[in-house]
Amino acid sequence: MPVKPRCTFKECRTAAQRIVGDCGFCDGHFCAKHRLLEDHKCTGLEDVSLAQPVTAPLHHNLEHNSAGGKSTEDTTQWWLCKKESHERNAAQLEAERTQVIRGV
Repeated sequence: MPVKPRCTFKECRTAAQRIVGDCGFCDGHFCAKHRLLEDHKCTGLEDVSLAQPVTAPLHHNLEHNSAGGKSTEDTTQWWLCKKESHERNAAQLEAERTQVIRGV
């Protein structure tokens, strides 16, 4: 009988969940308790407080990383896209919020 994959979070030995327990950022396999990025302290997460402010002009971020990695322009554009998407989703959720009717 094949061995069930176990959660890769530190010393957790619970069975990993199929599909929803797979992290695309760190390639780990996690149980229900550790499947969220924040719960398994994903190494693929970048601290937003360390990133440059989204309001910074793009022309300041055109220098390329000396280590040959992604340019700061790519990173800034990614954050702008992520922020815009988040704001759009928040506005949609607010527009679809259910209102409680009292006294009915």
